[in-house]
Amino acid sequence: MDFLRGLLAARSHLAFVVGLLLAAAIVWQVGRWERGSEPCSRDFAELLGLGADAPRPRIPGAPLSEEERAWARDAWAYFVRNTDPQTGLTHSVDAYPNASLWDTGSALMALLAARELELVDDAEFLDRAGRALRSLQQLALVDGALPNKAYDTRTLAPVDYDQRPFPQGIGWSALDLGRLAVPLHVMAWTRPELQPEVRVVLARWKLERAVAAGRPQTSERAPDGTLRLFPESRFGYEQLAARGLFLLGESAGHALSWSTPFVVREVSGQKVAFAPADPPGTRSHNALVSEPFLLEAVEYGLDANTLPIAQAALLAQQRRFETTGRLTAVSEDHVDREPRFVYFGIVNNGRPWQVVGRNGTTAPGLEQLSTKAALGWGVLFEGAYPDRLRAAAAELHEPGVGFYSGRYEDGGTVNRAMSAKTNGFVLELLAWRLRGPWLRSATSR
Repeated sequence: MDFLRGLLAARSHLAFVVGLLLAAAIVWQVGRWERGSEPCSRDFAELLGLGADAPRPRIPGAPLSEEERAWARDAWAYFVRNTDPQTGLTHSVDAYPNASLWDTGSALMALLAARELELVDDAEFLDRAGRALRSLQQLALVDGALPNKAYDTRTLAPVDYDQRPFPQGIGWSALDLGRLAVPLHVMAWTRPELQPEVRVVLARWKLERAVAAGRPQTSERAPDGTLRLFPESRFGYEQLAARGLFLLGESAGHALSWSTPFVVREVSGQKVAFAPADPPGTRSHNALVSEPFLLEAVEYGLDANTLPIAQAALLAQQRRFETTGRLTAVSEDHVDREPRFVYFGIVNNGRPWQVVGRNGTTAPGLEQLSTKAALGWGVLFEGAYPDRLRAAAAELHEPGVGFYSGRYEDGGTVNRAMSAKTNGFVLELLAWRLRGPWLRSATSR
């Protein structure tokens, strides 16, 4: 009877461990796909016309150079300067006290990377992680279900992206939840002392609301106050979010199987795959950008589907450079002028090489070389063009301050916006150089 009572008392801990083991299974399976021992659901290499000139991924495991160690110190300086000392949450942009769940995921990955790179000691890591996790436990939830898309990093109050108070919340993002899932999962696997804090965070959230019909489901507050639900069907991002939601125990299998609609089109002489259209009535942007595939590579490892899609995306950017002379590495980024945040896509809502703001309005003149995209392609892939991108990104940081978001094509001026997204990715990319994909490294320790 004592043994049975002990099992019952420990049932929540056992359930959490079982969940971790199940989540590890998908990471192991991804590893099998990448090694080619499993069939892929679609032959993207053939669909996209890839041949012998497809860029080859680099093998991780190399020590950092002195230059790369300096990059890591500079990127971490952003988080030292922009993390609220009380809440432990990090500003999305330098000195701007607003953060989405995606930004918070970037900040927690930066903290994990800072520990791997020995930029912080164990005591500082645990202190920073503990403060952030306890703040996540206190967040006001949209309709009592899931975290809002943005919060004030000082007070934890729900706000919109323009920092206006919004007590009922503007809605939740399944993509952001999938992003945050990665650092929560890595922390739970690698730091047993943080498992109870992670469990309390997740126990409050109704994660089943973030999935519908096998796809990530997002919400948006309508003008009449009601909450509209819709699939956030952004090619690459949707699949990335599905992986993260699986780690949290919710299966978005339709997205994971790459069964969502997509089209193949030639852009700058290279075939690429992208989503055909935005869901009616939503403000989702179907921009084909670098970021989801770079994050797939760094966090999960590229597989038989994502590797050829990423190779084609990189080749399209290389072809544009060869045709126009404009060094090209595109992504979503903060900018230092209105509209403050843009999506520069290989294809954006069906149009090649377009820039749009969050509201879908085009933003000509804000085409830029994205720092995180350029550095990501340069570190993750071999070849003359990735090397050129890496060298260009290396010019876009300020010692002791951090990395800027990019360089505008128009006039060549630096986009001096500085963000958690950019600096967080720099750190986790450099940690990937040491250990390889984050999820595989965490679950194999």
